[in-house]
Amino acid sequence: MSDKMTGDPSVFQDSFQMIVKQNIEDFEMEKDEAVADALEQLKAQGVDTRFIVTDERAASVPAQLSELSALAAEAELSEPQLARLEELLEAVRQFCAAGLPERVLTGRRGAYPALRACLRAGRPEAAALRALAALQDGQPDLFAADDCALLLRLLDARPAETLPWATAVTLRHEENRQALAEAGLLARLAARLADPAARRDQLPALLTLLRQMTLDDDVRVPYGRAHQHACQLVTEHAALDTLLALLKGAAEDAALAAEVLHAATKLCVRQEFCEQFAESGGVETMLDVMRANPDKVSLVGRSFFLIRTLAGSDKVKGHIMKAGAAETIVTTLDTLKTKTSVSEAAFAAIGALTLRSETNAAALAQAGAVPVMVSAMELHPTQPKTQKLACMAIRNMASRSPELRPAFREHGAEKLINAALQSHGPVLDAEARAALRDLDCKVTLKEEWTGHGGALTTGLIKVPEQPSA
Repeated sequence: MSDKMTGDPSVFQDSFQMIVKQNIEDFEMEKDEAVADALEQLKAQGVDTRFIVTDERAASVPAQLSELSALAAEAELSEPQLARLEELLEAVRQFCAAGLPERVLTGRRGAYPALRACLRAGRPEAAALRALAALQDGQPDLFAADDCALLLRLLDARPAETLPWATAVTLRHEENRQALAEAGLLARLAARLADPAARRDQLPALLTLLRQMTLDDDVRVPYGRAHQHACQLVTEHAALDTLLALLKGAAEDAALAAEVLHAATKLCVRQEFCEQFAESGGVETMLDVMRANPDKVSLVGRSFFLIRTLAGSDKVKGHIMKAGAAETIVTTLDTLKTKTSVSEAAFAAIGALTLRSETNAAALAQAGAVPVMVSAMELHPTQPKTQKLACMAIRNMASRSPELRPAFREHGAEKLINAALQSHGPVLDAEARAALRDLDCKVTLKEEWTGHGGALTTGLIKVPEQPSA
């Protein structure tokens, strides 16, 4: 248990500011020395100083928020008052953008009700939305469920300024996601993505928000509705068809295509959705985009992750290989094998495609996968996840295809797997030993469970001696 004192950061902030002021006025310290001494005093008292803001602007936050609230409550504002309100909103945004401690302090000082009052009064919406997005970055708890209607209204009226706020309140917060979904956010997202008149520069933010609605990233909630949201988007709002149409029009925009592929991966949560994507030409379109952009790290990585997801269906797995994926996978991996993220994604895709499929393993080997895979594995010896996925891919290719084993051994796979086993131990122990076994290499297998006299033991429990007759 931590021995640090926790509590309302604004209380400790007041103590900090009081100590700094006293150091400067009574002890004639320079500002930097006064700040350092104040922090040391609080640490000595057991206070967690991570959220103490040393920026001198922190002292003016309460007065600024008080003035902001007063202006927001006015029935009508003169031009000078409106200009002052915008100035205050920009000051809040800049202060919150400085870091999480600044955002926490501003939230504790009552910024959210003041900013919400500005939005409800309809002035000035753009500046207030920018300030809200900055304030709630990492603080989705500030959002109130009864503000869903306000957010959706602004999303329709001012999508460019509202999308960052919506993104902030849905990240790692299941309650907010569910409230917004019930209020109609999913339908609005799908409709805006399908709207030909939608601004192209807003599409990445829309896709990010759509993807966040399918996440299960709130550790405070035992069961989320990520799967249900994904199913709703596909079955009720035809989001998968919309994404495919966007992908076909984004062949020359690698950044947008990567976002579309990422979103599609989150929607393919059921076998019938994977089949729907494949039968609608999604696999061919994805491979065409990969071939057109073989050097784009994000796009290629997202494509590999989508291939891994789709390959969960044996039917779609065969469709992918018949579409000529083997050559594309090998070529793009060879081009970007120095990138850890791409190598990880490629090994995951290869492992999924070759699981229980000697036909797919043979097709990949014929396309030159073996030397490229070994080379990519060799480039990332310090990355346990990459090494683990490489072992799984090698094992899946070799397990039902004994004719491929000599090729892996000749290119040095055995040495690399043993080195990974030595370096990363328990992280990939089972995967590495399985790969060595299926390559017909020397390996010592661990027998985790053994039976002795009808009892199971791991070797950690001693079996009592039987009494002599």
